[in-house]
Amino acid sequence: MSETRAGGLELDKLELNVGHAVLDIRPLFTSFNFYEDIFSNYVTATLTLDDSMNLPTNEQIVGHEEFHIKFKGNDPYGAPGTNADWIDLKLLVHGMTDRLVTGEKTQQYVLNMTSHAALLNNLKKVSKSYNAPIPNIITNIGEEYLDCSTFNSVNSTSTFCCVIPYWSPTLAINWLAERCVHASAKGLSLIHI
Repeated sequence: MSETRAGGLELDKLELNVGHAVLDIRPLFTSFNFYEDIFSNYVTATLTLDDSMNLPTNEQIVGHEEFHIKFKGNDPYGAPGTNADWIDLKLLVHGMTDRLVTGEKTQQYVLNMTSHAALLNNLKKVSKSYNAPIPNIITNIGEEYLDCSTFNSVNSTSTFCCVIPYWSPTLAINWLAERCVHASAKGLSLIHI
């Protein structure tokens, strides 16, 4: 499925893992919205489906199903992206809107999704003392508590001592990022990572 107009989308994969099966849901989807918010640590997405197979009942969609999408878009002038431009995301379903009957045997609904790290952030707490450069502490928290290592590296060599008092991993990372001083910075200017 590919569009050639500006803002078009070339879709390689659109799958929903319901535990016992991986379903290709490309024929069912009508829209996909992906959100990155500067006020949130996690990406979210919504997927609108026109469903004639009654997936919520027949496949028992109850939440925490893994959604996998791989796509690339066109540039603003309509030229297709290169093979290096593929975006490959795995998200978790955390909600579903009410189902709207749109035909004799079809219904439409929206699946709400977020990143795996958002779920882990709600399940885990950091209660630990650290004595290391802040970027190393942040990387350790990301890998140990959120199963991800996608934080920007910052050249900061000064050691930072702290005790994280049973905070969510994201709260701890945000708190540490506010205190990170770049190695080449003069004075006490802060750099956010």
